[in-house]
Amino acid sequence: MANLKELLKKDKVVVVTHEGVFHSDEVTAIALLEVAGFKMKVKRLNHQTDLSTIDYDLAVDIGRVFDGEKHFDHHQGGTDGKASAGLVYDALVESGILPEVRELRDVVSAIDAIDNGIKEPTPDSITGIVSRFNADNVYSAEQYDKFFEAVDFVQDYIINPLLKEHEKVVAAIEELSKIEVKGPVVELPKFNMHWSEVFNGQNHPEVEAVMWFDEIQNTYKIQTTPVEVGSFQRVGRGLTPMEGMIFVHQGQFFAVAPDRETMERYIKYIFEV
Repeated sequence: MANLKELLKKDKVVVVTHEGVFHSDEVTAIALLEVAGFKMKVKRLNHQTDLSTIDYDLAVDIGRVFDGEKHFDHHQGGTDGKASAGLVYDALVESGILPEVRELRDVVSAIDAIDNGIKEPTPDSITGIVSRFNADNVYSAEQYDKFFEAVDFVQDYIINPLLKEHEKVVAAIEELSKIEVKGPVVELPKFNMHWSEVFNGQNHPEVEAVMWFDEIQNTYKIQTTPVEVGSFQRVGRGLTPMEGMIFVHQGQFFAVAPDRETMERYIKYIFEV
């Protein structure tokens, strides 16, 4: 992956892709490269162009070659179901240029699956939306501008928000990891929406719930920890009703106490501590 890191230093990186109808895989691949900081000059070429006759730094979705460094096409097969978006994202992650972000990986994988005919696109999918950026005449000068409108859309509304959210998650995990675990219930210094990234059955199987003070509602809240991030299955005991509690969810995963004293009694009642 040294090629990509070296290209980051260049003042102009020539990227070639195909002309005509554009699709979400090469649009996303170009958007990923732009977000990663490459100073690109993108050339859209005829599918049949012999790339050996021109100078370029990266080939995306054209050329029928994949090597993970300079060529990122999938039409020749042998790319494990990935299209140019996934191939480029893999290379950027492996090079340490972009982080591996679960939500972004899901988006890229869905784009790849549709482009390779594994899934059907829907009108509201990224693939469906990007397809509507194409000009009526896909070989017109307008089409070139439409291509970059699509790239900007994917960059501004998909990639950048997911990367920014990832940065927040990383910072949150760093803060949450400093909390000392003393028993089955962990008290958060303040509510952090990413708490389950740290406190779950995989990282802390001994922790069954987290609690925190809600400054806005002036109440104390408690929620059971999941067996893994994103799971609705809890690690341990459920939260059952107790006199004095404001609310206990019938799903036994969330409860609200009017004050700290009631919450402490509730924790003793549920977790026998």
